Amino acid sequence: MKKGGIKIVLDIIMLILLILLLDAKAFGAQFHEIAGLLIGAVFISHIFLNWRFIRKTTPKFLSKQIKTKTRIECLLAVVLFLSFLTIIVSGALISQVLFPHLRYGDTHVLKTLHNSVSYMALLLVGFHLGLNWNWIIATAQKLIGFKTNAVMGYISKGVAVIILLLGIYGLISVNLLSDIAQIGRITERNHQFEERVSRSDPSGGGIGTAHKGRAFSGRGYHNGAGIGGDGKREGKGYGPAGRSAGNADLILKLGAYLGIVGGSAVVSYYLDRFFNRKKRGPEASRLY
Repeated sequence: MKKGGIKIVLDIIMLILLILLLDAKAFGAQFHEIAGLLIGAVFISHIFLNWRFIRKTTPKFLSKQIKTKTRIECLLAVVLFLSFLTIIVSGALISQVLFPHLRYGDTHVLKTLHNSVSYMALLLVGFHLGLNWNWIIATAQKLIGFKTNAVMGYISKGVAVIILLLGIYGLISVNLLSDIAQIGRITERNHQFEERVSRSDPSGGGIGTAHKGRAFSGRGYHNGAGIGGDGKREGKGYGPAGRSAGNADLILKLGAYLGIVGGSAVVSYYLDRFFNRKKRGPEASRLY
């Protein structure tokens, strides 16, 4: 497989792992921590494959030879790198399975940082995909051999609208912006909050349960019960019906996260197109 194809495969793996990691309680602490290390390895591989571009662009970052879009992509890449580094390090320091000896004292601040930055990374990955969408499509065309036409163009615009709407719904349904904003309260010593966290996830949980214990349920969001939590609270019991409802809730939640990535990608892609058209003028706009 060519280098471009490897990059796309790594991006897909990284996106899938990130979405699955956003609910630690649904898959268990062991999967969460192992997958967290795996996503770190995939991200490092991604950087290695793009090292030539990084080495070539960094010294010229402030020069006029570098386009504004390229600067934005570089800044976004740096923020993504710092985000994943923060997620991995904070995850290791609150580890229950792989690195339990690293846990020390009160981990409330680390959990809040781990969760908030993880949710922020979800948006950043979407923006990154949107800015590189033309390259992704061009690479996919070479690998698969399909060609675009006018009809495909109209279909893609319709799909983009649907994805954007799903992204907006996802932001609202999982209350993502509120979860990201928790990073602003990282130094607060709210003992009532900590007590609520420990009740929702006695094991110390991870992403998606440690912050507020929110999750999908048959009646919408509630506090204190993560996905697959205490079925008796919702009158579901512990039988097959309760497990089926929990699986449906999990699928909906993962779908909401995927919608958020897609929606943010659509926003960054069309913002990029808008500013490119503005620079090229009205005549170029018709040809873009």
